[in-house]
Amino acid sequence: NVEPTARAKLGGELTGLRIVDAYSCRTRDNIKNAKLSEHAHGNAIDVGAFRIGKQWINVGGSHSPEQQAFLDK
Repeated sequence: NVEPTARAKLGGELTGLRIVDAYSCRTRDNIKNAKLSEHAHGNAIDVGAFRIGKQWINVGGSHSPEQQAFLDK
């Protein structure tokens, strides 16, 4: 769960999400003839960043140890 992890690892509240993809009728990993992805069924989203308090933490790239622990969890 994101909210308890944000509090435990970063001492702040989850105040926003940056969504980079949601419903998309595609196969798993965009592999031809693979089963449909959870995105295709409307059951998944791709999060590009989390806003904890007033700070954005982008998924990917380099982070402080605390931010990385949050993302890893």
